[in-house]
Amino acid sequence: HRDASPLLSVLNDLDVEPQQERQAFVINCYGGIGDVIGQYPVLRALTKVGTVYHMGRIRDKCAAAYQVCPYVQPGPPPAGAIPLNIGPLDHRDAPVCWGQESRNVGYERRNLVVVDEWRWEFAWKPEVMATAAARLPNNGKRNLGLALNAADAYQMRSMPFEAQEALASALERLEDWNVLVLHSRRSLGDGANRYDLGGRTSAVEALHLIHLLDAFIGVDSGLAHVAAACRIPAVFLMGAVGKGGHIRFTEGYGHPNSIELCRDLDCQPCWHDSKYGCNKPGRCLAFDPDEVLSAFREVVDNAL
Repeated sequence: HRDASPLLSVLNDLDVEPQQERQAFVINCYGGIGDVIGQYPVLRALTKVGTVYHMGRIRDKCAAAYQVCPYVQPGPPPAGAIPLNIGPLDHRDAPVCWGQESRNVGYERRNLVVVDEWRWEFAWKPEVMATAAARLPNNGKRNLGLALNAADAYQMRSMPFEAQEALASALERLEDWNVLVLHSRRSLGDGANRYDLGGRTSAVEALHLIHLLDAFIGVDSGLAHVAAACRIPAVFLMGAVGKGGHIRFTEGYGHPNSIELCRDLDCQPCWHDSKYGCNKPGRCLAFDPDEVLSAFREVVDNAL
């Protein structure tokens, strides 16, 4: 999306003159953490002409991403606020806002916002950051975050559990690192250098914890979006997702020090949906642990 063609100005589309009173917007984002994080630059663009509020009834994970967004205010919005539905960065790499007034015609897409600077900033909460920091082992080692599961709706993005176990075992070779398991449906358990935090943190605390990491390894998930936006040295395990239609972390976020491991398969690009006929969920994510370790060492060496 960094190379997206210019979009219509929100000033022109809404017929708001710069000298008039600042406009109020109320937005809703359908999706999860990654969808909200990906839209931060769009929300920032909206703040140039008004104040942005988010709807109160949103999913917990979305709420976590809004809590650390410096461009959005909690509701209730004032009377007369313009309702917008912020769509995810789509396969054409163009940020879009959907006008809610087009509800009766199937949410016709209307490109409203000119994004002149693609950057990601966060409004971290000191009290939550302190809680997250207290979870880090106090042993002088660097901290690697591991997130090998995706959201419930996108289980085809998750690494098969046997492959998770193999990778977690291989990461025990990293004697100078703590490995923090951030998201798991089945416990990987603690190990020689492994600390399983799966299910022990809130969504908003997990976001703060990622900000404190020295490196990240993960599948395509909301936590990976946060790692990319924070510019943490990272290996993104994309499988069949990483080419074709889906957002790329290295290019989409302009991440200067990350590697995406992809698979060149006939089902690429994968949109994680059974209607596309995938009868082997996760097969493309069963990476050889040595391949992941090699990529990890490369991004860490580049960070030095």
